[in-house]
Amino acid sequence: MIDPPHAASSRLGEALTRELNPRQVEAVTYPAQPLLVIAGAGSGKTRVITCRLARFIAEGADSRRVLAVTFTNKAAREMKERVARLLGHEGSDLPGMWLGTFHGLSARLLRLYGESVGIRKDFVIYDADDQRRLMARVLHDLNISEKTFPVRQVVAIIDRAQNQGISAANFVASGPLDKVVASAYRSYEERLAAANAVDFGGLLLWALRLGSPDSTVAATLAKRFDHVLVDEFQDTNSVQYRLVRFLSRQTGSITVVGDEDQSIYGWRGADIRNILDFERDHPGAGVIKLEQNYRSTANILRAANAVIAPNTERRPKRLFTQTAAGDPVVVYEGETERDEAEYVAATVQAGLEQGAAPRDFAVFYRTNAQSRVLEEVLRTHNLPYVVVGGTRFYDRAEIKDMIAYLRVLQNPDDTVGLARIINVPARGIGNSTVDRLSALARDRGVGLHAALEIAAVDADVLGQGPRHKVAAFCELLQSLRAARDVLPPADLAEKVLEDSGYRDQLAAENTVEAEGRLENLMEMIAQMREYEREAEEPTLADFLERITLASDVDSYDPEKGAVALMTAHTAKGLEFPEVLVVGLEEGVFPHQRSMDDDSAVEEERRLCYVAVTRAMKRLHLCRVRWRRLSGQQLGGVPSRFLGDLPAEVIDHVIAPRPAYLDEKTDGAGPWQGRWSRGEPPRAARAQGSGRPAPAAPPGTITRHYDPGMARGEEGELGLRVGGKLKHAKFGLGEVRAWQSVGDDFKVTIRFASVGVKTVMAKFLQRL
Repeated sequence: MIDPPHAASSRLGEALTRELNPRQVEAVTYPAQPLLVIAGAGSGKTRVITCRLARFIAEGADSRRVLAVTFTNKAAREMKERVARLLGHEGSDLPGMWLGTFHGLSARLLRLYGESVGIRKDFVIYDADDQRRLMARVLHDLNISEKTFPVRQVVAIIDRAQNQGISAANFVASGPLDKVVASAYRSYEERLAAANAVDFGGLLLWALRLGSPDSTVAATLAKRFDHVLVDEFQDTNSVQYRLVRFLSRQTGSITVVGDEDQSIYGWRGADIRNILDFERDHPGAGVIKLEQNYRSTANILRAANAVIAPNTERRPKRLFTQTAAGDPVVVYEGETERDEAEYVAATVQAGLEQGAAPRDFAVFYRTNAQSRVLEEVLRTHNLPYVVVGGTRFYDRAEIKDMIAYLRVLQNPDDTVGLARIINVPARGIGNSTVDRLSALARDRGVGLHAALEIAAVDADVLGQGPRHKVAAFCELLQSLRAARDVLPPADLAEKVLEDSGYRDQLAAENTVEAEGRLENLMEMIAQMREYEREAEEPTLADFLERITLASDVDSYDPEKGAVALMTAHTAKGLEFPEVLVVGLEEGVFPHQRSMDDDSAVEEERRLCYVAVTRAMKRLHLCRVRWRRLSGQQLGGVPSRFLGDLPAEVIDHVIAPRPAYLDEKTDGAGPWQGRWSRGEPPRAARAQGSGRPAPAAPPGTITRHYDPGMARGEEGELGLRVGGKLKHAKFGLGEVRAWQSVGDDFKVTIRFASVGVKTVMAKFLQRL
């Protein structure tokens, strides 16, 4: 049993005195009124919201009338256990506690009250795959071409509408695509209703409808909860915000905890204005800032504060710690992404030799495609790793599809590979046709490929429509097989991407996910070109063998753990003793998609801030002078985030330029600064861990960071991110990025008159 209120309150009071700092105590004990807790990274926000929840119950609140929202089921479980311990409960649950994610709590509300808005209690929830399958059927029945209007694109638009609280009835079509989506959305909703099903976005929409004026349970729900608490409030979308506002309106006891500096899911529907405008929507609300950090060293925090400071959509705050300064933040500069990956491996190896475990290290990157080189190098050095929040590069669906195509071209009898690609991309060869082809292969005692060729010419095997589609697929394979005999592996893969229609399908989807899949495919082709340069006699068979062996290597040691590889988005909520952030170049991190949108650049800066604040003891920020990514050779313009770092907390590790490069560029630092090759490394670190400077390839220069390098200039124009230049036609502009092209530069620049343009440097002038 739970302790009586006075005993629980006494127990909690002891915990508050023992575990919390004064600002945290203030947040926990604040009256039951609207309260916004701005909790900086590592400031103990989970502890605060847990203690405040426990305090309400300890002082007599009915646990069945307290609603607490988290953003993961794991966080919800941990919070329940902490609250139970604080209250002296022996189990991990509390009677009737409403604690969970928005989707989980919405489902619970609909099980209880859904019939009032037309949802039966036994409804089922469709996941993303169910959603796409249903939409494919809808488009088929509406005679809408999936090639012109891909399922994923239509679903993505509907998801965005749902996040904004827009149902099919309220969806306004503003163009040809929207008209198709509007029709599909209506039919989709009708079919969900007929199946008594809801999707993820629908869960929130239906829960919000429970509070609509025409709902018979609105008055009951308005009085259902005495206290509402929301964690990670900066990640809420419009529907979630409106739902918690409705549920807390009766008593006014709403507590939200979050940090606008960590709002990184705008592309997923999260609205940063929810946390920024909380005081406007709740006049007189209390605001308490938690700025003392318990995770990172002082040097890491100074770097984090500098990275986030330029953002305008934020409340001023500055993280601090009472711990030592710690090791300097290392800024690494290499020639290529391979140098960067070797530096990562060398850093991990040096740490292991000093007694660290693999699980102490994490590597963050902006896009999944960047993991390929990292995985390859870590395997080469026999270092265990795990890709967190995603699949390994060679296990991703689009990569497996490409490998299957290449395997079938190499070996037509590869039945598994052929079955995978027979309808990828969609070409109208459905499961029933595949089943008949498989039966034919069994009856004739031949492989699936032979059965395809038989069916393509034998009118008795398939109907006319399926036969024509099978014949077209056979012609595609014959054409690609002929190309196999004359093209090198990388060119053959590009031809597969083009001739199969795979590239066109991904381009037509026009979604972030599709763009990422195409980037991964281009990264694979780039790797094939690298293989061709390195192999003595490059062949498709040899490349496929290398890929297969690499994919089968499992270096994960459950006893020692593994180095964590993940995107910066996935890193949210985690922490590691040593963090390496790679790819800090303009167009990579910040991502190219953000360059023409100031608010998008601010979100990229928040994402960098999140990555930096995951580090507990040591932080490495890495960039290269040239990067091959997604099939492109990119000139490594240093990320603007590096230019914001305070000089006094930085050490620089610079890999030497290869001897074959033009000597006049040798010694050029990341911002075209200069250094002396004879300059010694930074002096011993009095307050640091004592670990030697991170290892790097032979010839590497280690030096203290020079503040002039961050403000250095490129060429006669003095190109620098944020610099002002003039164009004869467009007027004054602000430099966003640039790339060398022969003897000139291609400059991405934002003009007040016409927005973002890319122009040659020769047409620009200094002020």
